[in-house]
Amino acid sequence: MPGLPDHPEIVAIHADEKSKFVAGESWHSDLTADAEPPLGSILYLPIVPDNGGDTTFASMYAAYETLSPKMKPISRA
Repeated sequence: MPGLPDHPEIVAIHADEKSKFVAGESWHSDLTADAEPPLGSILYLPIVPDNGGDTTFASMYAAYETLSPKMKPISRA
């Protein structure tokens, strides 16, 4: 996903009442599956809806640790 022209390290995601698609509308991982994942992620919402738009967070470390041994990938290190 391309970043801002003057700041390629920043990916701005914008939606409004005219948007046909809203990024992150369902489960997503803020680019962490990229070959070079981001250092961090910041959520800044200057305008929020009266309802909905809930943000939840999940620990991928905890999710991995609860997988059965068969579901965990084999280490190639």
